[in-house]
Amino acid sequence: MNVPIPGALLYLDALSATDLRFADVQEPGTYLDCPRMRIYRVTDLTGTVRFNIRGAGRNSLPGGAIGPGGVNQVRIVVESTECGRVTLATPDQNGAAVAGTAVNGIDSSDGAFMLYDLFNYSTTAGRSNLNCSDPPAVVDPADLSLFRDYLFNDPASAAPQFTTYCP
Repeated sequence: MNVPIPGALLYLDALSATDLRFADVQEPGTYLDCPRMRIYRVTDLTGTVRFNIRGAGRNSLPGGAIGPGGVNQVRIVVESTECGRVTLATPDQNGAAVAGTAVNGIDSSDGAFMLYDLFNYSTTAGRSNLNCSDPPAVVDPADLSLFRDYLFNDPASAAPQFTTYCP
């Protein structure tokens, strides 16, 4: 394996990732299939593909808790062959809490959701695993440090945005 394939159709299948939502507008060169929660790109001449996925988490606190989420829920498929599974994480934990248009960015409430995951779902809430550490230490203090950097040092991430998500 590990043979680069230029011009191959690669997609991420996130149908099992019920705690994540894709924005319905992605960067040029990316095709989105909302009903199947798949996002597609074609590999370049070196057989490489990079995804800059626009979206958010659907996390919430007790009373409306989304639950533990998941680890390795997103399938990587090249042409028709599953090549692996990954976990998608996002610092915007509640941007897609309501269907349709959301006015949000990264704010302190997202940090509260991440803290909740750290103390309640640390080995299962992949959505909060910003540093991509492997289980069993999925959500850890390093993730909160990265969140802080998004919140205080990345004005584009913290700015409110009008975004429509896949239903």
